[in-house]
Amino acid sequence: MLNSAFLKRLSKSQQNSVTSKPELSQRKSLPLQPQAGFTLIEVIVVVLMLGILAAIAAPSWSTFVNRRRVAAVNDEILRVLQEAQSKAKKTKLEYSVSFRTEDTSNRPQVVIYPRNPDDTVIDPYAAGFDAWQNLGKELEIKSGQVLIGTNLDVEANRAVNNVTYDSNANQTITFDSLGALTSISEPNLGTNGLIITAAIPQPGTTDTAID
Repeated sequence: MLNSAFLKRLSKSQQNSVTSKPELSQRKSLPLQPQAGFTLIEVIVVVLMLGILAAIAAPSWSTFVNRRRVAAVNDEILRVLQEAQSKAKKTKLEYSVSFRTEDTSNRPQVVIYPRNPDDTVIDPYAAGFDAWQNLGKELEIKSGQVLIGTNLDVEANRAVNNVTYDSNANQTITFDSLGALTSISEPNLGTNGLIITAAIPQPGTTDTAID
């Protein structure tokens, strides 16, 4: 009886061993799976494609950035003109706004100032006048990135036909105590009115704007 049970267990163990051997053999015969990745040629092709796309996109991005700078400075020009006009109305004093391109930093600047109580006129372009503020501070506009142009003549509030980007030109607009344009004589607004505008300079120039 004992021998019979022992023989049955031995027979069953041998059967299990026989049936497991093909599985082990089958596992050994499975083909190796290829490893994922890129070949050197594929990497080079991808890099070249990225370079081409970057070269195509660069001019468009540069144009977008330049337009944003000009728009930001023009918005600020309008804001300071409105601020000066508002101060003139509120204080019942004559207020002026002057613009310039600073010689050393070559950045556009602005200043708002009232007429002196003794009725003398402040000269913001005189040496030592230090109330100037940079335009386009939010975009951190750097030297030579934006020009300020105007059609103002030598006298405030008097216009000529052409806009110039000469940093030494008069760039002042004055509001009287009622917030209206004023000058020593009657304002001469010309054909297009008084113009203060921002523009992108031609490469290598400081007084010529890109059309």
